[in-house]
Amino acid sequence: MKTPYEPSNALEAKMLHDLLLQEGISTRIDGAYLQGGVGELPASGLVRLVVDEHNYERGRDVIKRWEATEVPIPTAPTNPPSKALGAAIAGCHSGLTYRGSG
Repeated sequence: MKTPYEPSNALEAKMLHDLLLQEGISTRIDGAYLQGGVGELPASGLVRLVVDEHNYERGRDVIKRWEATEVPIPTAPTNPPSKALGAAIAGCHSGLTYRGSG
């Protein structure tokens, strides 16, 4: 087994594990549960994603494509919620009554 990538945390490892499985590359995550011991263990280098040696180059290629992918930055909605929606929400809220003790 070889390590094509050392994720920064278990979540990233799981995401890449699933991505590689979609490409037909069997993987294993080592050290995912060690992060619970941070404080007594070094804070980095705990999690490793490993693949069989014959899948190492293919795995690296998939990970390189993933690293090169740009995440789109969300923009403001072009169609803001209508006033009717705001009125409906306000109407629901105004139907609530307070029943004090006594």
